[in-house]
Amino acid sequence: MIGSGFAAITEGSKALEVAGISGSGEELRSFQKLVAPEAGVCRKMDSLLDNFRQKKGLFLIIFLGLAALFFSARFILALQMDKLDYAAELLEAQGEIIEGCQDLGKDMRSLQAGIEKLEADAAAVKSAIPSSADLPVLAKQIYVLLKKHGLEGDRIVSGALVNEERYDYFTVSFSVEGGRENILGFLADLERLQRKVNIVELLLTSKGDNAIRATLQLETYVLLPPGKAPAEKGLAEGSAEELTGGAEW
Repeated sequence: MIGSGFAAITEGSKALEVAGISGSGEELRSFQKLVAPEAGVCRKMDSLLDNFRQKKGLFLIIFLGLAALFFSARFILALQMDKLDYAAELLEAQGEIIEGCQDLGKDMRSLQAGIEKLEADAAAVKSAIPSSADLPVLAKQIYVLLKKHGLEGDRIVSGALVNEERYDYFTVSFSVEGGRENILGFLADLERLQRKVNIVELLLTSKGDNAIRATLQLETYVLLPPGKAPAEKGLAEGSAEELTGGAEW
């Protein structure tokens, strides 16, 4: 547009000169000097516009490239953020699993401790309540206590084996003589025997000179073997033959 104006001015001056409308040549040269600076500016503006038109396509390509790069970076950043969120969720889930495993380990250790305690209790029960009557062993234990406390005893007589739901039991009767303190010490140790016995009957008779005769009836137990069905409550078959009759001290 600026170039067109300059061309129009130049052409107008030439036309005036040709047509003789203008003044003298001196006046024409003055007019040309007047418009010459403007013409130079117009030529520079035209040059800049031409350069701009040539570079406009390049600028557009660069702009589009930068826009594509910007949106690609945003897309990649969004993907990375999604990955980070997923990794955080995985870490949280892993922490929960580890915590659950730790709790499970604690439970397993507690369970193991409980099993060990049950095994120890079972061993104590087996020791206190054997799986057979084993009268000679019980008689020997009582005999050791009699000697420990300086007492004299007579024959030990056992009763028949009686069935209960989960165990059997039988009674043992005997008499001992000795000093009062000896008798009391013997009774205390008797209740602390490794094998479980209960004193169900006790008769004390004074024999003079601080001597006492104690007649006792003990009840001791037999654990049913695993898998053995309990018999009907009452006397067990064959028990009377096995246990009745007594054992000598």
